[in-house]
Amino acid sequence: MTGEEQRRVQMEVISSVARAYYDASLAAASLKAAEQAVRSAEADLKRAESVRAAGMSTDVDVLSIRVHLAAVTEQRINRAADLDVARAALNDALGLPLDTAHSLASEISPASLPDVAIGALERQADEGRPEVRQSRLAASLAQVQAKAARDAQLPQVSFHAAFETDAQRFATRGGTNWMAAVSVRWNLFNGFGDKARIAEATHFVERSHADELRANSAVRLQVRQAYAGLQAAAQRIDVAKAAVAQAEESLRITQNRYEAGMTNVTDLLRNETALLESRTRYLAAVHDQRVAAVLLEYTAGILSANSEVLN
Repeated sequence: MTGEEQRRVQMEVISSVARAYYDASLAAASLKAAEQAVRSAEADLKRAESVRAAGMSTDVDVLSIRVHLAAVTEQRINRAADLDVARAALNDALGLPLDTAHSLASEISPASLPDVAIGALERQADEGRPEVRQSRLAASLAQVQAKAARDAQLPQVSFHAAFETDAQRFATRGGTNWMAAVSVRWNLFNGFGDKARIAEATHFVERSHADELRANSAVRLQVRQAYAGLQAAAQRIDVAKAAVAQAEESLRITQNRYEAGMTNVTDLLRNETALLESRTRYLAAVHDQRVAAVLLEYTAGILSANSEVLN
């Protein structure tokens, strides 16, 4: 049981480190997206000033874009702070000083994962989850204790034997001695103490079996939750990726139309905001997929430092 507890703690450490790493990766990507939004807003400001200089718009457009630029600049500042906190949290998960510098290996990206049936994952959880194995060991231990309590009422028979040889140096006489004994111990009555211990052990066995069933059901539910989260995140990635491409194209067209005086600043700002939100949703979906993949292996009891979901 102690060994299973150690394995559970190891998986929890791996899971927490992976989550902290993906949180830091998400924070870095979100900061990059905010910086792109700032650069795009600065370009829009120059475009609006050119349109105003050509007499095709008023100061209202310029002021509106400046307000938008201030808003995205504020987001960039907040996301830079989020990145600092995420890096400190990663160091905490690694057991390092919070100010330890790290360079993330790569930008956060969707994971290519094999299709695994939910039934197979539930069977792996039944066999490999430390909590389930601990509950089974506890039930086995309870049965042993119950048997010991029942055996205390049975007669105890013991056999003793001894053999001794004596030799005298000052004479020729010598002798041998032997002894054999059988003893029987039978506890006929001790104030119903044995009966109470048997009842206690029997109830403990029943409780242990109930705990085992509860643990099995709980881990199966956790597997299904993690599996559903992974499937949903994968679908969200496809939807968000398409939305980013559409938002980028829509913004490009709107910028050209605004520069030609064919649309207003409201449409321009709306498309700028839509692009930033689309990128944010895409990054969140990728982050959730990575975390869900780790969580799924954790709930199945197969997470290790060599797991493919960490590569």
